[in-house]
Amino acid sequence: MLLSNNNLNQVLSSDLKQLNGYADLVNRFFESEKIPELNQITREILQTKINTRSVVINFDNSPVIWVTQLFAKLWLLAKLPGLNVVNNRIRFQQLENFEFTFVPANMNKSGFYLRENNQVLNILYFDVITQRLFFNADALAKLVNSNPGKRVSSDRLADFVKHLNQFADALLEDEFALDLNLIDYENDQKLFVDKVDVPVEVTDKLFLTATKNGFFIGALDDGFQISLDENISLFFQQQIEASGHSQWYFRVVDKKNEWSFLQVLQKFPFISNWYSQNISTLEIAYRDEIFLN
Repeated sequence: MLLSNNNLNQVLSSDLKQLNGYADLVNRFFESEKIPELNQITREILQTKINTRSVVINFDNSPVIWVTQLFAKLWLLAKLPGLNVVNNRIRFQQLENFEFTFVPANMNKSGFYLRENNQVLNILYFDVITQRLFFNADALAKLVNSNPGKRVSSDRLADFVKHLNQFADALLEDEFALDLNLIDYENDQKLFVDKVDVPVEVTDKLFLTATKNGFFIGALDDGFQISLDENISLFFQQQIEASGHSQWYFRVVDKKNEWSFLQVLQKFPFISNWYSQNISTLEIAYRDEIFLN
């Protein structure tokens, strides 16, 4: 059917209105310097559908592109260095042997995983629509225990963990829900084991491996304390639940409040080996409803 001049004008006007509105959102995105405002603009971009009838668009406005751009700009607004984006691939200066991309999370249309491409590990979940940032304990432990991870210096990992914490803190300005898990370096952070009632043979292995490697391990009323150096101690303790089961947890304590459990796993191989060899018992609880295997 041929369009009349009036109908053609209406179609063109509708198409241009859509594109002008989208262009305005894009301009606001790149001009914004406030985290809550930037996140809101991104929500609007992600929820905008362009359905032109007379104008063919030849640019890619896929959600992955905008989530990648958002993450990079939030990183800059948090005044953090060392992140580079090329063709939607993210590299962190401290982890030069790793490359990351955002991929849609299958269980939630609005969420994305930041995936390490070579190891195929989803290290975090980022959702600007529902305002959530969660870290994957299992993937982070595997990342630092991989061959490339073992080549990352403790100083570089410490910087990376610090920057991730600062990035998460910046998102609190927009009331994000956070789960830092293995990268949380607050001394009062308790990392609970996913299962209850750790077998005594597993705790015995910890005692033996610490002693064998020349570290002092002290018995507490509710668990163990390993003095890793003059400033850092790792606690592995239990609390008795109302059900009568014992719930074990890890806690890292240091004088400067700078050490996370992830850094301990990387810096002290005897702990990492004990943890990985007994992972079915010791795995840190994380949001397995988010990070589906």
